[in-house]
Amino acid sequence: MYSAENYLWGWVGYGLGVSLLLLAVWGITRGLRWSWLRHGLLIVMAAVLLTPMQPHADSSFLAPAIFVSVFEGMSTLSEGGLMRGLPAIAVVLVAALALYAAVALLWRWLR
Repeated sequence: MYSAENYLWGWVGYGLGVSLLLLAVWGITRGLRWSWLRHGLLIVMAAVLLTPMQPHADSSFLAPAIFVSVFEGMSTLSEGGLMRGLPAIAVVLVAALALYAAVALLWRWLR
């Protein structure tokens, strides 16, 4: 079994990989005319890739919800399957998009 330090370093590596992926997508979509579309795409990607959840009911550690859902969807032993991580991802996604909309409106109002 892994120790708490192993999980911490795993999340550090995963966070670095997601950051580099988001930076690459930002660079690719930099020429997009609509900034709200570029920002929305980055928010959706970040919410899907960075939402944590418990992989097991008795676990104190967290794992990315998308990978827990995919793993349980592929296994025949779980009841929830792909739908297990969807509520957590949906809540984070709605909150992030609402926060983005509020900040964008406030920014536009102040300018």
